[in-house]
Amino acid sequence: MSAALRNEPYRHFDARPLSPTIGAELIGIDLADPPAEAVAEVKRALLDYKVVFFRDQQITRAQHIAFARQFGALEIHPATPKDQPDREVLRIEHGPDNRGKENAWHSDVTWREQPSLGSILRAIEVLMWAAIRSSPTWSTLTEACPRK
Repeated sequence: MSAALRNEPYRHFDARPLSPTIGAELIGIDLADPPAEAVAEVKRALLDYKVVFFRDQQITRAQHIAFARQFGALEIHPATPKDQPDREVLRIEHGPDNRGKENAWHSDVTWREQPSLGSILRAIEVLMWAAIRSSPTWSTLTEACPRK
């Protein structure tokens, strides 16, 4: 991450890094209706940390979509059912009888000619067995190769 960006403080939330190279939890921001300045800082944090997390957000599906639209045009995932309302949201639901196929290593829609900037995931309910068995892992290729 850029030293210039990393050293500039955030005014609308606190950033708690989760590892030396990737990920931060952004604490103290309400995603239900954030001001434009706060969204700009979230964008900067995403560039700084590559993946960011927000805990305990009480937002509706419409607020989720509105927040996501502030990052650019939203795509419709190829797996989204055609008859689903709010097709910008791909609902993924699992349970003991439906464990899902995306629990293996994958990268979301990077195969597309113009892949999206990223994904904004919203976990509504995380069961303990799911959290233990299929905890997400994030990686950054910028740290995979030695720098000169």
